[in-house]
Amino acid sequence: VSRFPLSFSTNMFANPFNKAVTVLDGRVTIHDESVIASPAMDKLAYTAVFGEPDDREDARWLIWEIGQAVGVRPSSIHDLYLARGRGLTGGFTVPAMNIRGMAYDTGRSIFRSAVKLKVGALIQEIARSEIAYTDQRPAEYVAVMLAAALREGFRGPIFIQGDHFQVNAKKFAVDPVTEVNGVKQLAREAIAAG
Repeated sequence: VSRFPLSFSTNMFANPFNKAVTVLDGRVTIHDESVIASPAMDKLAYTAVFGEPDDREDARWLIWEIGQAVGVRPSSIHDLYLARGRGLTGGFTVPAMNIRGMAYDTGRSIFRSAVKLKVGALIQEIARSEIAYTDQRPAEYVAVMLAAALREGFRGPIFIQGDHFQVNAKKFAVDPVTEVNGVKQLAREAIAAG
């Protein structure tokens, strides 16, 4: 996803996991999975949001790759909905939560509860309007939700989605092409982010 260094030997990005997580030739290896659910993940999440632009991108990349390595991946809930529609599964609900403020801390609380209650399916979503007033672009939102899940020891698919990616009626009335293109661009950005 980014131009992450071939190893942590550069000064561009400080590895908060020391030797427990290494990157060599763009490949992440986890030597001690327990360190993922430690304050080191807090540091990585902080960098993913507040770091300098290059460090921020590197932190997001590393969160993504750690998630891939341990099975915490953004996924589509489509197949679950199909299975429910066919009567192949049921007896539970799938909550959808819009996390607007204190996203990492709130996400940690959600995933901590999910682990405790053995919840497998929950959705974290953010609306187009929320993206605007919280200044959480999709790449940041995905990185923060993945980091929160990893920090709390959650394993499994992470259902992250855009909520209300729709045109604004007033803006559409003035300039429909620009408004529709804005929604399309946001959808592309969200898909690229996971």
